Amino acid sequence: MKKIITLVLLMATYIVSAQQMPNIKCAPARNAQQPLWVVNDVVLTDEKVSSIVQKSLKSDDIESINVLKDASAVAIYGNKAKGGAIVVTLKKSNDTSSNDKAVESLSVTGVPSNTDLLVIVDGKEMYATEATNFMSNISPEKIDSITVLKDPIALTKYGDKGKNGVLIVTLKK
Repeated sequence: MKKIITLVLLMATYIVSAQQMPNIKCAPARNAQQPLWVVNDVVLTDEKVSSIVQKSLKSDDIESINVLKDASAVAIYGNKAKGGAIVVTLKKSNDTSSNDKAVESLSVTGVPSNTDLLVIVDGKEMYATEATNFMSNISPEKIDSITVLKDPIALTKYGDKGKNGVLIVTLKK
């Protein structure tokens, strides 16, 4: 009986060791373009911002992800989507403090003058006092969008100037 068990174990060892794993090598794609990231209909064109968004997205916040390739991506987003597009739709927040109603009035108060908050209005950089004066004198109808960048995104995009946050204001043309 011991001889039979030994013989079976030897044969099993031989059969298992006769199996070879295939040697597959993967080469990186040449001239591969990075996909364009779109989060809630906002196109992220800066690669640094895109990579930070990729790292900070949480699966619980995502409603859907669509991957567009080739002609379908270019048809929607143009040549900047030659490498494809990753379209992320986030879930609606349960935060009741915000709403989607139009802004009736706008005032900027409470920005301490010692805060180096970087404010960029149509590409022009401003700091606390100048920005407060400018924003206090502009009507909400003239504002197209306001974007707030903070923490790693502001630092990555604007360096040390963005360490206390960045407020990007785009005016209507």
